[in-house]
Formats: sequence, structure tokens, C-alpha cells
Amino acid sequence: MYNVVDHLNPLQQQRLLLVLCIRFKLPKDVPLQVNPNLCDTCNIDFETRQSYKLSVNVTDYGEPVLFTIFSIDVTVTDENDAPRDLFLNSSTIDENAPIKTIVGYLSAIDEDVGQTLTFSLVQSTEFEQVGVALVTKVEFDYETQDVFNLNISVTDNGSPALTVGRLFFII
Repeated sequence: MYNVVDHLNPLQQQRLLLVLCIRFKLPKDVPLQVNPNLCDTCNIDFETRQSYKLSVNVTDYGEPVLFTIFSIDVTVTDENDAPRDLFLNSSTIDENAPIKTIVGYLSAIDEDVGQTLTFSLVQSTEFEQVGVALVTKVEFDYETQDVFNLNISVTDNGSPALTVGRLFFII
């Protein structure tokens, strides 16, 4: 059986304890512990798993010791994930290539299914973005300038919209 408590970080443990205290109206003086052998590196992720069954073992301190085990169904709510792995598939341009030459194509990954990604090129006089293509706006002379720095960002359409950026070098 998968024990979700074993995969909660300390903040998530505190939230669970709060929910248990409120939901089951436990008095403040009742000692309540979550499994102390908890993983603090876990990542509960909606895209990986949308629900968990939590098994709770409640034990008193009486004589004789009494206990009961019950289950709680936990539903994970989705949060917008930022795009990642912003990538330009080529970063070279031939000297004297004609204007409107495609340098490469932009891509990124977003874990949220169905999200639309929008790429943006930040202030460039030498390049322009056409859809996901990076295109030249001028002819290049290697002896005049041999490297160009481009700031490119990608934004998803989640709520809230999230943006990541990256610096690319075109040679």
C-alpha cells in the first residue's frame, strides 16, 4: 500500500495535521504525530498522480491501548507549472546569409496538458521572431560582429501565466 504521509514535506505534514484537527475536531492537547521517517524531497505533482489514499492509524494512550485505522481520500489540485527547457535548435548563421533566413526554431515544454506557449524575442535589431522561427532581419558580416546575444522568453497561458527566459548566443 502506498503511504502518502511518507512522501510529504514538513509544510505538507503541518497542513495535513491542521486538516485532521479541524475535520475530526481533535482537542489541542491530544498528541498527534505524523510518521517521523518522512521524506523531505518528495514532490506531489498533479500531472503524475491526481489522488492518494491516506491510511491513518489512531492510537490512544489508555489501558488497554485502543486503536483504529481509517482511510482518507486525498485529491491533488492542479497548479500551473512554468514552462521549462526553452530551446533553440540552431545557434549559427552563415555570413552574408540573406535577410529572412531562418536561424532556428524555438521550443519548450510545459507539463500542463493543453497549455499554449508564446515565445518572445526581447529587443533585437538583427533578428525577429516569426511564430516559433528565429529569422534574420539583416545580412551579417563576421568581421564586424561575430556573436549576438538574444534574450528569449516563453510564457504559458495558465492562471497565473508563468514566464521563463534564457540568453542565447548566435554565432
